[in-house]
Amino acid sequence: MVGILKSLGVALGISVALSTVGCGRNEAEDPPRPADLRSDPGERIMALRAAARVVEADADAKTVALELERIAGWLAKAETLHRSDENPSLRDLLLDTAEGQLSAIRARYALERARRGEPHSGARPTSPELSALPKGSI
Repeated sequence: MVGILKSLGVALGISVALSTVGCGRNEAEDPPRPADLRSDPGERIMALRAAARVVEADADAKTVALELERIAGWLAKAETLHRSDENPSLRDLLLDTAEGQLSAIRARYALERARRGEPHSGARPTSPELSALPKGSI
């Protein structure tokens, strides 16, 4: 019985050791992430700016002023990176972050309206600005 437990312990130790090999990789060795191919970054920037304007025009916009400032900053930085053609992975990350924040703001607006008892259609707004965004976003 003791022999079996020792064998299991050794096997477990070896499996843990083998599974951790390569866990200490250096991020600098990893190749950069390829650019997002969903749509042209310039078009994404324009569409996200338009969506941000729609969100800013909402009656509840004062409750998310800081988030809207962050979105504007992320989009400005993404536009700078787009114009200079440097660091496309950071540009795409900034665009994804802005897109996610806009989605969170819209969810917050819907929650606030539900708490106040206002009807919510559940439909995605059909403004031209929002329809320009990639499917599945916002």
